Amino acid sequence: MKRIAHDLNNHIAALLSFSDLVLDEMPVEHTLRSRIEAIRTIGSFAVIRTLPDATRASQIVEHVVQLRTLAYGVLADVVDTRSPLYADVLEIATAAEAAMAIVSSRASVAA
Repeated sequence: MKRIAHDLNNHIAALLSFSDLVLDEMPVEHTLRSRIEAIRTIGSFAVIRTLPDATRASQIVEHVVQLRTLAYGVLADVVDTRSPLYADVLEIATAAEAAMAIVSSRASVAA
């Protein structure tokens, strides 16, 4: 779980930084602004600060799935799919799937 947390945090940090940069330059009335603000909000909930228990892990996975969905939608509108940032979103998806597998296996062992 420690490796997944590290990898996930690195990629979320890239998305959060990108979101901050975009929002600094984006007009308040821009149609994508609320979606990018949502990426920042959900991303901050998804960052893993300490190794989570099973409940917190499932919440993180839920946030990552939401983040992935939002980020794919926004990236399709503003970022070239060949960019490193787009690759970060794909890495988040991979890390989310790995985290979901770990959470699922812990839940089945606990049951």
